Amino acid sequence: MGLDVRRGRWEVDGWWRAQRTKGTRGSDRGAVIEIDGDRTGGAGCRRNGRAILPIATAESRLTFPLLSPMDTKVKESPITQRTLDLCQAIAEQADFQSLKQKLDAFMSNEMLKFDYQQLTGLGDILRMKQGQGLELKPEEITQFESMRERFMGDPVAQGFLEAQEQLQLLHENVSRFLNKTFELGRRPEFEDVHDGSCQDCGCH
Repeated sequence: MGLDVRRGRWEVDGWWRAQRTKGTRGSDRGAVIEIDGDRTGGAGCRRNGRAILPIATAESRLTFPLLSPMDTKVKESPITQRTLDLCQAIAEQADFQSLKQKLDAFMSNEMLKFDYQQLTGLGDILRMKQGQGLELKPEEITQFESMRERFMGDPVAQGFLEAQEQLQLLHENVSRFLNKTFELGRRPEFEDVHDGSCQDCGCH
């Protein structure tokens, strides 16, 4: 949960109300936040039943790093811990790391990212025109194919598209098992999720 310092008035959790007051000599230095409520967190003092919390400037953000009993319970639950174990297992897989490296290589190449944005932008325009029943001009198609051929000719771009596809398959495969668990109320078997063909399941 957090408390945003914006325009002098805010709400926290829907029931705390805060009011920022000016510091001395018209500046925000030494400004405070006054909170109406029965309790508060963080350093501060109380004045006339109101909690007074100092802030640095009006543009700063005051954050209360509070965990409710429910948050603590969820964080420490066996399900959360086992879910984190699954996340760790996925992240440690050599194939996953290889896919991440391909994504990182693309994201660090500003020229390729620009070309990709141009290509996808033009593709969106052409699809929109087709959806509206408009005829595409030959030069528009030629331009798109030329941009696509140039982009696909780069090995880093190829790796990026491949990584995107494989990560999407992996995500879908993990989601199938989780969804099937809630559906069956037990640990699913592989056959419960896949029909035996194992096509595009992302498990290899």
